[in-house]
This record gives sequence, structure tokens and C-alpha cells, in this order.
Amino acid sequence: ACQTEGPQCTDLETVEGLVRVLVGGATELLEVDACRGPKVYTSSGKMVFFEMKNLKEKGCNTALEVPQKKWSDYTASERKVALCLAAKKNQSTRPFLDPKMIETPEELEQRHRQQKALEDAQVADLANRCEAERSRAVGWTFIQLDTVLNNHSKKAPGVFYGIEFPWSAETLKDMGPEWLTKAFHRAGTLEPSNRVTHIKIDDRKVTAGNNAGKFLFEVRYARERPDLHRKLFAKVPHALTKETKQDRLSSSVLKQPMDFLEINTYRVAETYLPMRTPKFYFGDISNETSNYILITERIPFAELEGRAKGETLRPYEIEGPYDKCKDYELQGSGK
Repeated sequence: ACQTEGPQCTDLETVEGLVRVLVGGATELLEVDACRGPKVYTSSGKMVFFEMKNLKEKGCNTALEVPQKKWSDYTASERKVALCLAAKKNQSTRPFLDPKMIETPEELEQRHRQQKALEDAQVADLANRCEAERSRAVGWTFIQLDTVLNNHSKKAPGVFYGIEFPWSAETLKDMGPEWLTKAFHRAGTLEPSNRVTHIKIDDRKVTAGNNAGKFLFEVRYARERPDLHRKLFAKVPHALTKETKQDRLSSSVLKQPMDFLEINTYRVAETYLPMRTPKFYFGDISNETSNYILITERIPFAELEGRAKGETLRPYEIEGPYDKCKDYELQGSGK
């Protein structure tokens, strides 16, 4: 007999958190991710996400194995079966593990309470930041072509935070960790007692798109924590060179206030959008020069993380990045 218990199990199609499973007369406490399913112990004591192939036996097939499906594809009844099998997996593995390597139910519950409290605090901080930003209405004054041609290489304060800012990888490197610290403090994305200590510009070129320049960089903080991203992404205007001059004038003049609105959306609407977006760290734009910078967490696109283009990806790896208007490069069948 096997049954699931707890408020998290009222809807097995959205189950997550800690779930108690009664199996074989004993209760097993499982840690369940909403997207990837329950975690189980391996013979080495590591925790991995449960997959049906973990329990395959020669000559034995189950409804879940043919065809093999991911947790996100399971029905409610299939999820219940998977939870029970994961519980049995833990029960059979635990006796062979060093007790120091495994969490007791009490330790697991305490860790989840602490994690939930931290997540709630982070959400509240983010909501407070956005609410404070929404109380500051900021506008954009349309500029002419001469503004870009004459001022594109000048420093000037931004319209949102009133400080000078870099607009290229080179100027960010020159302004360094001290500027990043000041900028993150001004935007409310880094607590005043913390600071950026190191910055390293990534040598890889990001050339997708024609509306802006892009580059990657890494930072370190005086006090690291999981919700502070070290790998960051920056969006900046194209340089006014022979190769990108027309793209720059198009985006800064003909398409204005596109750059202003993109930054402003991150600034004020991060908690209002119905989907997850890259975490905002800083963004500003100058009405005097048309220069701008937008800094967010870096999305771990597979090809930027070392995977070959077109290579089959593991579950939850992120495809791309793809160039715009090249849908024929998308993986998978076009049907």
C-alpha cells in the first residue's frame, strides 16, 4: 500500500516542497521540485532527481517507462506512482549510507523552513524595490540625430539614478567594481553593507540582434550568497563605427524610446510580470548622449555554457541563444 500525505498533495499536478509518502508501513519524507520531481539518494549519498530508469530491471517495463516521460509530463496518477517508487528507493538505499551523509526528517523540514523564509524575504525586498521605483515617475525627452553624433562618446548622468555610467565593456572595466557597487546600491539590488570586489569581462563575443551591443562578465562580492548572481549580462548601445553606425542611429533615434522603455520595465515591473525574467541589477540611459546600460543575471544558454550547436540537450538546459529571424535554426522538427 502507498499513499501520499500533507497539504502539498491536494493537487498532484502541482505538487512541490516536502511530501510524506506512506509506503510499506513506514513514512518517507520526500523533497519534491515542482518542475523536476522528487529527489532520491544514490549509493554514494548524493541527492539526484528521480527518474524511472533508476529502477529499471531486465525484462521489466512499466507504463511510465514506455515511453519514458519527464516529471512535467506525468499525470496526477503517474506522479503518485513516481512518488511511491522514489520513497521505496530511499528506503532501500538509506541503510547502506553513512548516517552523517543523510538528513533526518527534522533537519530536512528545518532547512525547508529556512529556505522558505529566505525566499519570502527576497520576494518582499524585490516587491518593495519595485514599489519604491513606481513611486518615481521618470520621463524621456525625444532626441535628434545630432545628439547621438555629437555626444555618443561622452559621460553623462542617467535619467533613472542620476549617476554617470559605462556604455561598453571597456568603460565598465575602467569604472570597475567601485562603480558597480555604487550602481547596485543606487538601484537597491545590493544591500548597503555588501560590495562588488572583482570584475572580469568575458572574452566571448555576443553578436545576436541588431538593436544593441551585448557582453558577458563575472563579478565577486564581499559576501556571496545564492541569490546574488556572479555571472552577469550587459546590454549597451552599438558603437558608432562604420560597421554598426546605422544600427546605432536606428535604435537610438528612429526607435526611441525603445531602450528607455526596456530598462524602465525591469526597473518597475519585475514583480508584476506573469513570468520569470532575468534578475535586474542596474539600468540607466542618458537623455544627453543616448548611451545606456542594462545589467541582469546571465541566462545559461547551452551554447554559451560550452555545448555544441545542435547538440541534444539534457532536461532543463536552455536552448540557444538563437539569432532573430532565423527560426530555421531552432532545434527539433518544424512540424
